Amino acid sequence: MNRAMAIAAAVLNFISGTALAMSIRFDPDTAVRELPVVAWVQIREATALTSATGDSCGVRYTAQVVSAIRGTTEGEVLSFGFFTGREVGQQFIVFLRQKPSLEPSQSSPLPSQPLMSNCWKAFPELLEVAEGLGTIPVESSPSGSQVTLDHMYHIVPLDLVPEEQLAGNVVDGYFTGAISLRASYFAARLRNRATALELSGRSGPRSRSD
Repeated sequence: MNRAMAIAAAVLNFISGTALAMSIRFDPDTAVRELPVVAWVQIREATALTSATGDSCGVRYTAQVVSAIRGTTEGEVLSFGFFTGREVGQQFIVFLRQKPSLEPSQSSPLPSQPLMSNCWKAFPELLEVAEGLGTIPVESSPSGSQVTLDHMYHIVPLDLVPEEQLAGNVVDGYFTGAISLRASYFAARLRNRATALELSGRSGPRSRSD
């Protein structure tokens, strides 16, 4: 991550006001409640972002929704960013926040505001979260599309862990290992949680700017 992107991530974490942006590990169950857009997507295009002053500001991705989870429809085209390393053709389950309307200013306690402000204007309206950990790769395998959740990067829900893996691998209520599971199952589980929350009236923000 270059200097401009590191500052950008710090500012987004600072102004977001959400626990999921500041936590060391990404929590899918919390994110699907709090974020307006969650989807299984395939990257169609990747475009380098550059500020008006020539600073490198990451990448804008254009992606088609393979399976809608929250705030999208199947086949819809999304534009988001800004972390590098996603390749055209790759599939991901993405958790996206809307770019906050508050633009960084000189009053912010964070450094290098002119550079950050330049990149801010270049960012798309939908942004990746948790320093990119909320963009989970979907990998092909002989048994179908899979996602991997690793306790080093994710809070792994215990109900997803096979019973034989639980023994000796739970510390303070958290799983300390990695699991692979069908992407379709993971997406359906997230979708069901989002739907249940919306029906109960306890969900997070639903609106977004296209």
